[in-house]
Amino acid sequence: MSVHKGCYPLEVEFTNTSTEGKTFDWDFGDGTYFTGTDTSHIYTEPGVYTVTMHAYDQNGWYIWYAESQVIVWGNIGFFEMTKEDLCPNEPVSFDPLLDTVICHWDFGDGRFSTDKYPVHYYQDPGLYIVRLTGMTPCDTAVIIDSVYIRDDDPLQGHLKMVL
Repeated sequence: MSVHKGCYPLEVEFTNTSTEGKTFDWDFGDGTYFTGTDTSHIYTEPGVYTVTMHAYDQNGWYIWYAESQVIVWGNIGFFEMTKEDLCPNEPVSFDPLLDTVICHWDFGDGRFSTDKYPVHYYQDPGLYIVRLTGMTPCDTAVIIDSVYIRDDDPLQGHLKMVL
């Protein structure tokens, strides 16, 4: 199986090497099809696609099958993290949402990670600015978001001791 890789939009040339077939049906793996000998196709969305080509003889009988894989990389646009009702020392999970090859996370509290899917624990309440510097074969970008860690004792400062 041959593999084609590149950044979107990616144009791929497909060459039929069959010597027996008379007609050929191509399935590009993205919902589009072509009938003919050689062709090209443009992939407009990031993803992994399996391309198949079926060959038929002069009587329309199926005689041959070929398969190829296309990997289309996209740009980095944003990341996702758990953000609901977080207290200090609770796990915060981060996900770059794309096939990022290199990640550098700055959690805004003086700590960093190069894991693709890090889990971080903020020790103190406050608002933190999170920066992901991510790299794909197509793009390098810095994406910024914030996470708020609330005070882990919601009653702190609201109780008075009565003697």
